Order: sequence, then C-alpha cells, then structure tokens
Amino acid sequence: MKIGNREVVYNQSFIASKDEMIEIEFMVDNQLINIAFQFVEGNSQDPVTWKADGTKLIMTFSNWAVRSGAFAGSLKKPFKIGVINNIPFGFQVSCIVSVDVYIGNIIFMSGGIYDE
Repeated sequence: MKIGNREVVYNQSFIASKDEMIEIEFMVDNQLINIAFQFVEGNSQDPVTWKADGTKLIMTFSNWAVRSGAFAGSLKKPFKIGVINNIPFGFQVSCIVSVDVYIGNIIFMSGGIYDE
C-alpha cells in the first residue's frame, strides 16, 4: 500500500491502557525494527518524543486525551524517525481515547517526505 509517495511497511491497530507499553517488531529492507510505545498524560509540550534504548526505539505520546479535544486525534502529518539504507523512514498515528483506554492505529512508512 502507498500513501502519497510513502510505502506502508507496517500497519497495526491497538487497544491499550494509559501508561501501558505496546511492543512491535517488523522488517524494513532486511532490517529488524523494534519499537515500543505508550500514551501518557503529563507535562510534556511535545505530542510525541522518542529515544533509542539499545536496538529498540521507545516512543512516548503525551497528553493525547487533552490534545485531541473530542477524544479523537492524530498527528497532522507523518513524522520522520530516521533513514534506513538511505531511504527516509517515518510514521503516522491516530487514536481515540475512552476514559483511560487508547484505541488506535499506527502506520510506519518508507520513502517520501515527512515532518521532522
């Protein structure tokens, strides 16, 4: 599947409680990608932050319930995470918040243009 000029390499739905870690693995261009992410409510001004932890990328989505207003939201544009074999790599996420449960979808893409 392609979205604009980006190829979807991984697409996953999820249901998780606040602060619960979601872990995924998938291959991109013969490279294993390990990502863990969670939704937290707190003081962060950024909608998403990430850091490397060994071979795993840890992503934190902050204040999603407050940010979404109507308890449904997404990033405005796909974000670039990095480059794999000289090809840009990024993601897009959408999520509905019901009480402390986060119901959503996350898509990882290769190629194309991203926000940074």
